[in-house]
Amino acid sequence: MKYLLIPILFLILTGCDTIRGVTRVAYFEAYPTTDCVLSAVQAIDGISQISYSREEGGRPLTLHRIEKPNIVHRYWYTYSGIKNNFYFLESYDGKVEFRHGYGCLNCYPPQEAVDAIYPFIIKLENQLQEQCAVKELKSGVQEYCSGVNCPSA
Repeated sequence: MKYLLIPILFLILTGCDTIRGVTRVAYFEAYPTTDCVLSAVQAIDGISQISYSREEGGRPLTLHRIEKPNIVHRYWYTYSGIKNNFYFLESYDGKVEFRHGYGCLNCYPPQEAVDAIYPFIIKLENQLQEQCAVKELKSGVQEYCSGVNCPSA
């Protein structure tokens, strides 16, 4: 039996996908309007494309029932030739998760691309806080870096 444990453990550890790059996450109480977010993005120099999609996310399971699906407000953009996206996940109880970053699945993103897009990420957070009244954004953002050097704002 213990001889089977090593191959099984190896399969479990090597079978996992890893995301590497920089990710910034914040939580707050209200989703800003789509028009305001689009306007905030378009106000930043270097943007050549922006589009919006609304997606249905998972259905949270609570103690009393399966809730209505989360709503994902995703914004696709091109900044200085780099294609990327960010999103707001709006849960059944009105709480919002904001997630933005740059990375890749099972690979290492080029540090040059991370360094090039990072100023946009910071500018967008500033625009959303100032223009769209997302007051908790800058004070509540958490940054995670994996496989890259965290840029500085």
